[in-house]
Amino acid sequence: MKETIIKGAKALRKRYPFLTIDQAKSIVRWSINYYAGRTMPEIRLQPVYGYCPECKGHGERRLNGNNQCVNGHIYPSKDALTEI
Repeated sequence: MKETIIKGAKALRKRYPFLTIDQAKSIVRWSINYYAGRTMPEIRLQPVYGYCPECKGHGERRLNGNNQCVNGHIYPSKDALTEI
């Protein structure tokens, strides 16, 4: 089962690059348990680096100190939104 979770998490990250590996694993575990008929707690994803001030997309930190959202906007980390 561990290999299935890792393989599924990698596939999710290819489709949704803003997910962390732990978030992707949680989604895969939840899906496996859901389809097996077991209940799991609700998953709430929070972006690690906030939201883009321009389009409200998930942001990722870059080496130069700026963030870049999933839509390609580049902005200073201090301008990232914590809530939308």
